[in-house]
Amino acid sequence: MARSVWLALVKWYTASIEPRPLWPEKPLAKHTARELEHLILCWKSGKAGFSVDELDSVIQNQRHFFLPESSNDCTYLVPGGRWFLVGTRCGSVQVFDLDPPTTTTFTLVPTPFDEDADVQIRISVDMQADAECPTFHLGVLTGRWSDTEDPLFSDASRYARWIQVWRVTSRLDEDGQVRGLNVEQLMSFREEDKGACDSFSIRGQYIAYALFFVSSETGPLNDGSRIIIVDWTSCNSTSFSYTRKIISQVDADVRFCL
Repeated sequence: MARSVWLALVKWYTASIEPRPLWPEKPLAKHTARELEHLILCWKSGKAGFSVDELDSVIQNQRHFFLPESSNDCTYLVPGGRWFLVGTRCGSVQVFDLDPPTTTTFTLVPTPFDEDADVQIRISVDMQADAECPTFHLGVLTGRWSDTEDPLFSDASRYARWIQVWRVTSRLDEDGQVRGLNVEQLMSFREEDKGACDSFSIRGQYIAYALFFVSSETGPLNDGSRIIIVDWTSCNSTSFSYTRKIISQVDADVRFCL
């Protein structure tokens, strides 16, 4: 009886409140009554805590951890609060698991580069709102920083921006407990121009990114800022024939809205 009550509350809160407040780590069918109760009470207590003025006196379980020197300023905390994503300067995406008493980390997306490289990376997450537990598309844009002293600088493929889309879901053990994340690559394609990426966003089937070009660079987009919108489901890794919508001379951050 108690489980059915807590289950009904979780479903009601999930369906009726935006942005979605509850992200169970595993399917609801695998939750006990106590786990469902804990899920709601954690949300309620957190909501109450952030409504007061003196946060330091309320938050008792602060977590401190250090990012490696190779990490970039590209980070994202997945709703639910357990998984912290970090883009690194070598082009990979690392995950910090904040659930254990001691923070652990693992590689979620490997670098697309064969050698150590100084890489610009941008990540964006599109949560799948109709999923019971955290499921999301992860967009990753990577590209070498321009180095005019590199003998291979003129090689367009070497300095191209690679864009990948991955589907990420929870990985459960035999007892139904979350032990990690599963990842599946859905798409990988190249942006033919090598401008620096100012911002990057994914929502549904579309990716938008802002590139900045200097007049000395060659290519169809070689001066100023551009916002580029792509239907990533129509792309492939072997061709530039996919359709791009380009908004010219716009210097702005890109972000899809709900």
